[in-house]
Amino acid sequence: MLAHDRPIHTDPLVTGCLDSLCVGHLANGDHVHYAYTSSVNLTEGMMTTGSNKFEITGGTGKFKAIKGKGGCTGKGNADGSSTWTCTRTYTGVK
Repeated sequence: MLAHDRPIHTDPLVTGCLDSLCVGHLANGDHVHYAYTSSVNLTEGMMTTGSNKFEITGGTGKFKAIKGKGGCTGKGNADGSSTWTCTRTYTGVK
């Protein structure tokens, strides 16, 4: 298992990460803050499986009170791509 200090994520809202802390930049200028942990299993340099968990810790503007959590599981494909399934729940959005 290879642990990453930079998250593997498939969320199109997450556009900036530093170590395991990420900021989602929304079209209206608001931000959503995430904390990630992730891991990937490799065989001969190719991803076989992966997973991540995240906590939504707050934000700005109408997302100031947002709280939530979620995670993803992934599977490596023969062509080197990967397929991910994710779930998340959140509260506190105005």
